[in-house]
Amino acid sequence: MNLVMRGINPANINVRNGDTLEDDWPFFETDENKDETYSLVKVDAVVSNPPYSQKWDPKNKEFDPRFKEFGVAPKAKADYAFLLHELYHLEDDGIMTIVLPHGVLFRGGEEEKIRETLIERNHIEAIIGLPANIFFGTGIPTIIMVLKRIRADSDVLIIDASKKYEKVGKNNKLRARDIREIVDTLKARKSVTKFSKLVTKEEIRENEYNLNIPRYVDSSDDEEPWDIHSIMFGGIPNMEIEGLHKYWDAFPGLREEIFSALSANYSRVIVDDVESAVSNFVSVSDYIAKYHYIFRGFGEHLKDCLIEDILDVNAQSLKEDVCTDIFSRTSNIKLVDQYKAFQILSENWETITSDLEMIQGEGFDAIFQVDPNMVVKKMKEDEVTEVQEGWKGHILPFELVQEVFHCEQLSEIKSNENRLVEIDGYYTEILESLEEDELELQITNEDKNAFVGKEVKAYVVEALADVESPEINALKDYLKISSKKEKLAYIEERKVVDWNTMATNKDGTFGKPAVNARILQLQMDYEFPEESLEAKMKQVMLLMDEESDLKKKLKNQKVELENETIDKIKSLEEDEALYLLELKWIRPILSGLETLPADVISSLISDVKKLNTKYATTYSDIEVKKESAAGSLIQMIDGLSGSKDDLDGLAEFKKYMGVKNEKE
Repeated sequence: MNLVMRGINPANINVRNGDTLEDDWPFFETDENKDETYSLVKVDAVVSNPPYSQKWDPKNKEFDPRFKEFGVAPKAKADYAFLLHELYHLEDDGIMTIVLPHGVLFRGGEEEKIRETLIERNHIEAIIGLPANIFFGTGIPTIIMVLKRIRADSDVLIIDASKKYEKVGKNNKLRARDIREIVDTLKARKSVTKFSKLVTKEEIRENEYNLNIPRYVDSSDDEEPWDIHSIMFGGIPNMEIEGLHKYWDAFPGLREEIFSALSANYSRVIVDDVESAVSNFVSVSDYIAKYHYIFRGFGEHLKDCLIEDILDVNAQSLKEDVCTDIFSRTSNIKLVDQYKAFQILSENWETITSDLEMIQGEGFDAIFQVDPNMVVKKMKEDEVTEVQEGWKGHILPFELVQEVFHCEQLSEIKSNENRLVEIDGYYTEILESLEEDELELQITNEDKNAFVGKEVKAYVVEALADVESPEINALKDYLKISSKKEKLAYIEERKVVDWNTMATNKDGTFGKPAVNARILQLQMDYEFPEESLEAKMKQVMLLMDEESDLKKKLKNQKVELENETIDKIKSLEEDEALYLLELKWIRPILSGLETLPADVISSLISDVKKLNTKYATTYSDIEVKKESAAGSLIQMIDGLSGSKDDLDGLAEFKKYMGVKNEKE
């Protein structure tokens, strides 16, 4: 299935099933005629991830043509049996990779003899140490061993990639940048400090054919140096400042701008604001300007390659060309992490590739298509179902279209959403301000982490019940009238009431709900003492009303915006569609690449601040603070009173503080 997913024609896939350790590839129909039907098959490439340290039966395998030249793997661990099986079927100019546990690099016995023969016959091309926890089902660290049948060289490239990963849940994952760095190092067969080493056969012999990676590549972190003189007297050792030489080489004059000599061996930071001093320094500004200059025209180049030739472009081939271009542009820019640039490109290229496959496979009109947004929801305990939640662009994201063509509506929606977040924050603040006895009231839920709207309103209404005004009293009197005629006459006579603020009934009168709402509205104008519970609950009630109105408004706004977005995608002009694709594909790459020099400068600022903080407080400073604190404590003790036993105890404690008894 993996081969099919990788584009291999199923007609070219010849599958055989069997125990390859017991029998060498059963190219036969039955066991009866296997000797007659067996045919040795040679392959150009092998990619293998066999079971680790599997038990097997090596009985009578010493004459098996796969093993007889190298030796037979031990019964308890079939790792080398799998390896030798695959090597046996490799063409002379072929290449194989196999994932194995680290033990194959250093275990003794039969495995050591096999390993020695492989090394002496120059079969081992490279060893790549992988991080732990990258395979499901096992957390052990593994290696990739790269082998060839015939090699011109005798050295072995050892790569320690055990720290090249990102954490994804409980597992580790090799990033695109990590894979690229491994592959580049493998192709160049180069030694890189704390990452790789090209090891000669002579050195391996000296290590008695032990290929354990730490013997050759030290990837451990350097120990933090501490200078005794700086700890005692202050100042920063010049040797540690020189440890940041990569920055001083990249930014001429910056070291002198930040540091001033205290003595021949020590310096101090002479700027108040390291971040500002670094960011505004001329060579730093020149560095950023140079970086932006080397990427001039890069966006237009991507547009020409991707957008202008959208129906015919080969995404995979173009990615390699673009990567080469990026590496070429950044080759003369010190400190820029090219593999971080590759990671930015790779992450965004996945989207580009997926979109191009749909456009080239379904036609250009796929851009103007919208699809139901299907989500999986848990309906009952053990029941899940797929339901539609609105719509989404087949290729164009709704938010991107809205950002370009409906920015005002989108801005208003986001503003309302932000206001809802603010309201939630106010609820939290008010909750935290309540006393314990106030929290016990029915205004909060059982967990005391949220307000109960009905109870809050009831509390406020009760608190406002005695609030009066001429208009409130007139409205209360109105509620006592039952006759329509009398109500109409009352309405006409009572000018103190602003009747226009209420919705009327068909007969010109006002219903009880409308009148009570108006009364509450007028009462709400009353100001309770600022820190009173009544004032806080009034605020909560107002916030709840605002929240309810906002949620209703937001729901309608989102539905309206979604409908308009659907209509817009379906009616896009061709140039509009291509512009949106440009924003979706190219803008994130450019934005990501623009952050790289800022990352360098941020790292520099962090390192300088760390160095300054490291020796900012001397031992003498600590002693002064200790003495000051001890003095304050003694003063407090002297002010205490108690029994004779208590005072004797305090006197003894003062002795430990270095204070003698006055009687002594």
